[in-house]
Amino acid sequence: MLRREELVTRLTRAGWEVVLLGHMPEHTARQKPWAVVCIKSKPAYFRRYQEHVHGVGFVFIEKYQQLARTSGRPVALFILEQRSNEVIWGMLDELALRAWKYDGDKQDPGGMMYFPRPEFDVWNGEAAPLPVQRIAVPQQQMSLGMR
Repeated sequence: MLRREELVTRLTRAGWEVVLLGHMPEHTARQKPWAVVCIKSKPAYFRRYQEHVHGVGFVFIEKYQQLARTSGRPVALFILEQRSNEVIWGMLDELALRAWKYDGDKQDPGGMMYFPRPEFDVWNGEAAPLPVQRIAVPQQQMSLGMR
């Protein structure tokens, strides 16, 4: 079974700047794209939408979108699914287009963002997209998709 430390090592070797979910990195002069890593046991099933999803605290998503805007570097979300032992990933700005927000504080203060499982790709050790071009993303383009 893949462990978090091993995933962090693999991502770093593949050229990603790794951040564990909930932590905010210091800005560096490096031009590597950000890889936000989180561990989930399995995707949740939403009966209302009839699909499997992964939820992440909305406050964290907002912070990582702000990180992309201020650093000019893309942010990818990597999820280690413990039950399947798969690492899935997607670029945060692309995943946000199909995500939806739960506004209550029942699950996480500030609400939750839910990302449909089919929107992620399985990560097979691909290298980070280098060299990273500084991106200038308008605020409305980074806004979260809502259902």
